[in-house]
Amino acid sequence: MTQGELERRERYRKQVAEETDAKAKAACQFIMSTPQGRFFLWWVLESVCGTFASCETGEERTSLVRTGKRAAGLHLQGLMQEWGGPEFVHLMAENFARTADFLARMREDS
Repeated sequence: MTQGELERRERYRKQVAEETDAKAKAACQFIMSTPQGRFFLWWVLESVCGTFASCETGEERTSLVRTGKRAAGLHLQGLMQEWGGPEFVHLMAENFARTADFLARMREDS
């Protein structure tokens, strides 16, 4: 393979990567544009990835799995912050309201 072919392939790879990132950004913005989409993303961060929970379980293998899932969640959260703009603020406010409502109901039940 010649140097010119290698450079052409690298330019194409970069172009595809940029197009893919642009599509992912648009998809993230679309999902975050609705309350249901923001709820779903928060659920993924919290329940699927365990982003806000401790990774330590006392068992090395389980802790490592949780660490990996949490790292993926933190990466997703970073993308949501970068790409979501004001919608990320809405996501945080909506979650805060749900949490406050949950805590108020817990106090009423006790």
